[in-house]
Amino acid sequence: MTMMMMMMMMMMMKMTMMMMMMMMMLMMLMLLLRLMMMMMMMMMMMMMMMMMMMMMMMMMILMMMMMMMMMMMMNDDDDDDDDDDDDDDDDDDDDDDDDDDDDDDDDDDDDDDDDDDDDDDDDDDDDDDDDDDDDDDDDDDDDDGDDDDDDD
Repeated sequence: MTMMMMMMMMMMMKMTMMMMMMMMMLMMLMLLLRLMMMMMMMMMMMMMMMMMMMMMMMMMILMMMMMMMMMMMMNDDDDDDDDDDDDDDDDDDDDDDDDDDDDDDDDDDDDDDDDDDDDDDDDDDDDDDDDDDDDDDDDDDDDDGDDDDDDD
């Protein structure tokens, strides 16, 4: 009887031990699971946050790029047109320079005019000859004066 009692006790102990072990295992599993779940949640949250941040950053960069492109395109088009016009103007200026060369030819014509002026000077020399004629007239007057003396 005592033997039976002992056996039963042993059995009970064994059972409790087993139960305890099982409970412990379950608890551990639950803890692990909970930890895992928490970790997973945290990871998910972090991932979501990261993704959101990345998306936001990407969007911002894209927007900035678009704005820059738009600004550059708008400015470049205007500037290019202006530059082309300026270049054309420069070409026109070159043509004007050619006209200046023509003006130099005109200067040569002026030199010819100067030569004509020299001819006019020659005419003045002819006038001097006329003055000589006047001197001859004076001589005639002297002759007349001599005639008067003869009368006396």
